[in-house]
Amino acid sequence: MADYAAAKAALSTWLTAVRREHRRSGVTILEINLPHMNTGFAERAVVGQAPPLPLGMPVERAVEAIVEALSSGAVRVRPDSGTSLDVIR
Repeated sequence: MADYAAAKAALSTWLTAVRREHRRSGVTILEINLPHMNTGFAERAVVGQAPPLPLGMPVERAVEAIVEALSSGAVRVRPDSGTSLDVIR
Protein backbone atom coordinates (compact mmCIF):
# COMPACT_ATOMS: atom_id res chain seq x y z
CA MET A 1 0.00 0.00 0.00
CA ALA A 2 2.86 2.39 0.68
CA ASP A 3 4.03 2.34 -2.94
CA TYR A 4 0.47 2.80 -4.21
CA ALA A 5 -0.19 5.73 -1.85
CA ALA A 6 3.12 7.37 -2.75
CA ALA A 7 2.43 7.04 -6.48
CA LYS A 8 -1.03 8.60 -6.08
CA ALA A 9 0.41 11.51 -4.07
CA ALA A 10 3.14 12.07 -6.65
CA LEU A 11 0.65 12.06 -9.52
CA SER A 12 -1.61 14.52 -7.69
CA THR A 13 1.33 16.88 -7.11
CA TRP A 14 2.43 16.57 -10.73
CA LEU A 15 -1.09 17.33 -12.00
CA THR A 16 -1.25 20.43 -9.78
CA ALA A 17 2.05 21.67 -11.25
CA VAL A 18 0.96 20.94 -14.85
CA ARG A 19 -2.35 22.72 -14.20
CA ARG A 20 -0.45 25.84 -13.09
CA GLU A 21 1.95 25.68 -16.02
CA HIS A 22 -0.85 25.42 -18.59
CA ARG A 23 -3.58 27.57 -17.04
CA ARG A 24 -3.26 30.26 -19.70
CA SER A 25 -3.24 27.84 -22.63
CA GLY A 26 -6.86 26.72 -22.18
CA VAL A 27 -5.92 23.12 -21.43
CA THR A 28 -8.08 21.45 -18.80
CA ILE A 29 -6.23 19.25 -16.31
CA LEU A 30 -8.74 17.14 -14.39
CA GLU A 31 -7.65 14.86 -11.55
CA ILE A 32 -10.10 11.99 -11.12
CA ASN A 33 -10.05 9.82 -7.98
CA LEU A 34 -12.74 7.18 -8.13
CA PRO A 35 -13.88 4.81 -5.40
CA HIS A 36 -14.42 1.10 -5.97
CA MET A 37 -16.48 0.86 -9.18
CA ASN A 38 -19.18 -1.67 -10.01
CA THR A 39 -17.54 -2.94 -13.21
CA GLY A 40 -17.82 -6.69 -12.70
CA PHE A 41 -14.06 -7.19 -12.43
CA ALA A 42 -14.43 -8.21 -8.77
CA GLU A 43 -16.33 -11.31 -9.88
CA ARG A 44 -13.59 -12.34 -12.34
CA ALA A 45 -10.41 -12.97 -10.37
CA VAL A 46 -7.40 -13.89 -12.50
CA VAL A 47 -6.24 -16.44 -9.94
CA GLY A 48 -8.17 -17.88 -7.03
CA GLN A 49 -11.17 -16.09 -5.66
CA ALA A 50 -11.59 -12.33 -5.39
CA PRO A 51 -11.91 -10.96 -1.86
CA PRO A 52 -15.38 -9.86 -0.79
CA LEU A 53 -15.94 -6.24 -1.73
CA PRO A 54 -18.79 -3.88 -0.99
CA LEU A 55 -21.09 -2.94 -3.85
CA GLY A 56 -19.22 -0.44 -5.99
CA MET A 57 -20.37 2.83 -7.48
CA PRO A 58 -22.21 2.48 -10.79
CA VAL A 59 -20.03 3.46 -13.74
CA GLU A 60 -22.81 5.73 -15.05
CA ARG A 61 -22.65 7.86 -11.89
CA ALA A 62 -18.90 8.31 -12.28
CA VAL A 63 -19.27 9.27 -15.96
CA GLU A 64 -21.92 11.87 -15.06
CA ALA A 65 -19.60 13.44 -12.46
CA ILE A 66 -16.67 13.50 -14.89
CA VAL A 67 -18.74 15.13 -17.65
CA GLU A 68 -20.02 17.71 -15.15
CA ALA A 69 -16.45 18.40 -14.02
CA LEU A 70 -15.17 18.85 -17.57
CA SER A 71 -18.13 21.09 -18.46
CA SER A 72 -17.60 23.35 -15.45
CA GLY A 73 -13.81 23.65 -15.54
CA ALA A 74 -13.34 21.70 -12.32
CA VAL A 75 -9.89 20.58 -11.19
CA ARG A 76 -10.75 17.40 -9.28
CA VAL A 77 -13.34 14.65 -8.92
CA ARG A 78 -13.09 12.65 -5.70
CA PRO A 79 -15.23 10.43 -3.53
CA ASP A 80 -17.22 12.26 -0.88
CA SER A 81 -17.96 10.83 2.54
CA GLY A 82 -21.08 9.09 1.23
CA THR A 83 -21.78 7.21 -1.97
CA SER A 84 -21.35 10.02 -4.49
CA LEU A 85 -18.53 12.11 -5.95
CA ASP A 86 -17.44 15.67 -5.16
CA VAL A 87 -16.63 17.91 -8.13
CA ILE A 88 -14.12 20.50 -6.98
CA ARG A 89 -13.78 23.72 -8.93
